[in-house]
Amino acid sequence: MIGPRRSSARPAKPPLGGSSGNPAPAVAKRNRRHHSVAADEDQGACYEASRSPRRTEAGRQARAGIAGPDKAATSTDVGVSIDDQTPRTSKAAGQTDGKRFAWMDSDDEDGAADSAESAESADAEEPPLPASVAEVRSFSEMLRMAPKLHSGAPSMTASELAAICVAAGRVKFYDAALLDTVVAQLRRQLAGCRGGLAGGLHAEELVSVLASLAGLNAYNQDLFSTIAQVMATTGAAAALDGGQLKELLASFKSVKHVGDTEFLESVAQLERQARYEAAKENILRDELQRRWVR
Repeated sequence: MIGPRRSSARPAKPPLGGSSGNPAPAVAKRNRRHHSVAADEDQGACYEASRSPRRTEAGRQARAGIAGPDKAATSTDVGVSIDDQTPRTSKAAGQTDGKRFAWMDSDDEDGAADSAESAESADAEEPPLPASVAEVRSFSEMLRMAPKLHSGAPSMTASELAAICVAAGRVKFYDAALLDTVVAQLRRQLAGCRGGLAGGLHAEELVSVLASLAGLNAYNQDLFSTIAQVMATTGAAAALDGGQLKELLASFKSVKHVGDTEFLESVAQLERQARYEAAKENILRDELQRRWVR
């Protein structure tokens, strides 16, 4: 049985725009991507412009090969030409630096002048030194006299050497070089005396010498021993009063002197005797005062 005859022609393809006339899906997708990228670029440019207008302008000028005013000013300040980039000196800049630091030089000159004037005025106002070391009453006077005393010590008498020790102890002046020289000379002169004290020295002066050296912590065992032997030989300790005997014992005790035990015991005995006599005189004076009151 023969049916109806079919047509062999294929149906025609639908148009790209479809039946409604809209663009194809691929074309629409490409257009959407293009519009999205353009929108992103516009938003980025707006963000950069709002965030740093100067930076955006500088970037555009750099890309265009144009130097901005800041760059030109920087190149001029460092002394390099923009055209050839070669070093150059600026006379005006040098003059400005000279004026800028002129005040520093003037201050230095003024400070040096003031120092010189102050030194001259100090020398001019410095009081004269005492006539002898025995008249020294201040540390500064002893300090100024020390060089002369040190150089003249070998030619001094025992009394003058003793006066140096006493003056140093009075103003609390310690100079190791001076005291070592004075002590050595004094010991030499005391050791050479026979039958009396050297250089017209008195027992009171020797006590003052020992007390001054002990107070300065300038203990010299040889000198202490020499003075003890001289006083023991001459009996000079017997001429001392109770206060001087006590000071003599305290000087030996404070430096922890070793030796001369016999002499120190005799001095201690004299000090006890003097203390007893002083106490007895006080008792008699008090008794007389009570009788007169009655």
